[in-house]
Amino acid sequence: MTDLKLKVVRGNATADELAAILAVLRAATKSSESKTTSSSSSWSSPGLMMRKPLPNSWRESALPR
Repeated sequence: MTDLKLKVVRGNATADELAAILAVLRAATKSSESKTTSSSSSWSSPGLMMRKPLPNSWRESALPR
């Protein structure tokens, strides 16, 4: 994990406020890191759940039964 550097430009932030900001920033970086490292399985791909059309299916659907 990289070191975070924070500089207060305006106002007087208390130690509790700085700790809250750092906690939010660290949680955001951890969640973005975990998203990039996880790989999804092809089993969950919506494209694989689509049924492929049969040959001549549109033409045969108009024929009387």
